[in-house]
Parts: sequence; C-alpha cells; structure tokens
Amino acid sequence: MVGNKNCAITIVLILLLALPVRLCWSDNATAATIDVHLSDVVFAAVLHNPTIEEAKVQWRIKQSQERAAWGDFEPTIVSRYAEDGLHRLNSAAEQVSQFGRSEYSETQAQLDVGLEGKFLTGASYNLGYMLSKTESDFITSSEYQSTLGFDVAQPLLKGFTHQAAFAPIRLARLDAGIAFHELRKQLISVLSSVQTAYWDLVLAQGKLQLSADSVQIAQDLLKDAQERVQVGKMSEIDQQEAETQLALRLVEQEDRALDQQEAVTRLQLLIADDRVSRAAGVKAIDPLAPQEWDPSVFSSKSRAMATEAMTLQPELASKRVEEVKAAVRLEYSKDQSLPELNAKAHLGYMGLGDTPEASLQKLNSEEFPTWSLGIELRLPTFGDVKNRGALEQARLGKELATSQRQAAEKEIATSVDALVRRVLVFDRQIDAALAESGFRKQQLDVEIARLDAGKTDIRKVYEMEDALSQARVRELESYNKFRKALVDLGATSGTLLRDQGLEVIQGDLITLSPSILAKSTR
Repeated sequence: MVGNKNCAITIVLILLLALPVRLCWSDNATAATIDVHLSDVVFAAVLHNPTIEEAKVQWRIKQSQERAAWGDFEPTIVSRYAEDGLHRLNSAAEQVSQFGRSEYSETQAQLDVGLEGKFLTGASYNLGYMLSKTESDFITSSEYQSTLGFDVAQPLLKGFTHQAAFAPIRLARLDAGIAFHELRKQLISVLSSVQTAYWDLVLAQGKLQLSADSVQIAQDLLKDAQERVQVGKMSEIDQQEAETQLALRLVEQEDRALDQQEAVTRLQLLIADDRVSRAAGVKAIDPLAPQEWDPSVFSSKSRAMATEAMTLQPELASKRVEEVKAAVRLEYSKDQSLPELNAKAHLGYMGLGDTPEASLQKLNSEEFPTWSLGIELRLPTFGDVKNRGALEQARLGKELATSQRQAAEKEIATSVDALVRRVLVFDRQIDAALAESGFRKQQLDVEIARLDAGKTDIRKVYEMEDALSQARVRELESYNKFRKALVDLGATSGTLLRDQGLEVIQGDLITLSPSILAKSTR
C-alpha cells in the first residue's frame, strides 16, 4: 500500500510539473510563429535597428555640413541705402572760401548694389555700383554721381599657403568620413550582436529538442517499468526511480523552454522590427552545425585577414582619418603663423551729371577711370604668440594621432591573429564533441539492451542517458562557440559587412549597399 501511495503521489507530481510546459506549447501552437533565416534577421536589423538609424542620421548631418562648408565661396548680393544731412557754422577761413557764408547745409543720399565673395585662391572681392545724390548750398539743383568698381584683396602669405582657403572644407569632408566609419562600426556591432543572438536561439532550440528527446526516453522507460512491475520482473522502487527521472526531465524541459523564449526576446529587441516583435514566437531555421566547412581553406584565407583589417576595420579607418585631420590642422596652423601680406587692387569708372541717366552715360563713356594698387603688411608686435602656440598644439596633435593609429594597427593585427587561432581550436573541439556523442549513444544502446535482458537496473540506463544528453549539449555548445567565434573574427577584422554583401570594396574605396542607406520603415 505504501508503494502504491508513493506511486500515486509521484504521478500527480509529474502531471503538475508537466502542465505549464503543455500550456506553453499549446499557446505557441495556436499563435503565429515566424520562421527566420540568419539573412532575414540581418536585413531586418539593418532596416529597423534604432542604433543603426541614428548612425545613418549622424552621417547625413556630417555630409550636409561638408556641403555647407563650400558656402564660404558663395557670392553674396549686397545692397545699401543711406541718407546723410549736414548743417553747420563755417569757420572764418570757410567763410572766405564760401563767399562770406556763415552757415553751410548739405544732404546726400547713396544707393549701393554689389556682389561680394571669395575666390578659390582666398582672395576677397567686391563688384559694385554706387549712385549718390547730393544737394548743397553751392548746387542749384541735385548732383548725381555713378561709380562702378571692382575691388580685390589677395593674401600673399597668411591665408594663401598650405591650401588654407580649403581647410574648413577638408575638415568637414574628413568629419563626414569619420561619421561614415562610425556608421560602419555601429552596423558591425549591431549585426554581430544579431548573429550571436541568432545562434544562441538556435542553441536554445537544440537544447529544448534534446530535453524533449530525453523526456520521450524517460516516458518509454516508465511505461516499460510499469509493465515489468505488473508481471513481477521489476521492483516498485525501480518504477519510482523512473517516475522521479521523468519528473526531473520535465522540469529541465520547462527551464529550457524559458531559455528559448528569452533568446527570442533578445533577438526581437535587436531587430526592432514590428512584424517580428508582434509574433508569438520566432524559430531560427539555419543549422547550427557549420556546412561545407574546410579548415584548410579557412587557414589560407585567414592569412589575408590582418591585411584586410587595415582597410576594413572601422575603428582603425577612423584613426587614419583622424590622423589626416591632424595633418590638415597642422598645415593650417603653419599658414596662420606666417605674416599677413595682402595685395589690394581697385579698378572702376565714374560719371557725374544732373540726372541719374546723365551720370550713368558719363560712366559708360569710360572717360574717367579710377584705379589703385597696393601692398599691406601686418606683423604682430611680440612674434605672434597666439599662432605660435596654436602651431605647437597642432604638431603635438599630429604626433598623438599617428601614435594612436599605430597602436590601433598593432592591437587589431594581434586580435585578428588570436581569433583565427580561436576558430581553429573550436573546430577541433567540435570533432571531440562529435566523437563523445557517438560513444555515449553506443553506451546507451548497449545499456538498454542489457536492461531488456535483465542484466542491469534502470538507474544505470538513466546514467547513460544523462551522459548522452550532456554530451549532445556539449556538441551543440561547441557548434555555438564556433559560430560566435567566426562572428567575432568578422567583426574584429571588419570583414563582416563585406561577407554579408552589405558593402563593396574597390581598392581603398568602401561603398555601402543601397539596402543600408534606405530609410527606416519603422
């Protein structure tokens, strides 16, 4: 009676433990589940991940700033209108020159229209027309004067050397280049996380399937034990052992179902695709075991990865651009440390008349030209302390940028080499795990045959089944470590985007695919 009571309690326990798992599977069975390939989740993350979208916007902002930098050379239309009035007392000398007048009055109105800008040489220019109207005590009617002139000031030292006029444009272009590589960096970071999450989901699915297989074996053994107890070929204690082992495996199955759901959630968060997020479940259907893997081919290709990383690794590419930026700043500082020597020139024509039309006719006759040429030199009193300090700062900045780039090159080359060795080690671990799984499967088959022959007890069978289950878990985990090591290698070497077909490499030119540059559909 005691044995039967214990048996009933154990069966109730099994049913209670199995209920949540069955409910979970029932819910998933009735709700929509999406089957996804690795390429599907990668493409979805490119379109919908907010971190990638933010990096795209930052890159577009820097591109806009680069275009805006050309505005320094954009001509500007300038127009001015002013009126001046004068009423004063004359001095004794002025009274003599003005025929005894004690007071003098004058009003003047002036209209200027011109075009101002800067040439690519750094010279500033002004092309303008001026019309003035003067009324005074000495003029019986209004007097109009027209002036058409062209003024230019060309730097000969400061502002002319080392492409100083283009420095803002060059710096803006380099900032856009840094933003471009920052976008690539974010893409690699997100996509490596997505791929890692995808393979973790495949691993969780595999472990859950192993638990289901283990539960099936335990159920078969329990059924066999119950039949043997009924015919007196097995003791009730062995049946209780089978019931306990089944209960333990059901609990493990429930834990692995939760692990799988957590893996799905992590992948959904990274993808940020509403269609995937609303799905009741996501099933990764790419196999965890590597297909068509050839270690010898990988070894030959891996030798070139360190060299490819010097071009493709976005962090290193940004360091190189920062070094070029530092060089541009140094060149500009050298220019600004020079004396300011400017050549100035003016050429124009004047016209005077009683009406605006008359003054303009005189101007068009070109009978009254005006011109001037000159040189202007400016020297700081104490040797240009400010610009000499800026020049020293720029030199140190260039040295720092070079040092940081060299350090990054060494770090990446070392990391790539270590990750290549890591991939090969994990490949050998796969072979070892496969061999262990095959051996444990043979052990279990032998032990089940011995149980059928009455030469062993059920506990030994469960020990063999548990050893096989653990060996298969290690096999899955070895696949998972291998897959993630390849992802880490692609991310560190910068080849991940190229291998996914998301960028095209032509020499040192890197071009992103149109799918990346597409706007988010979120």
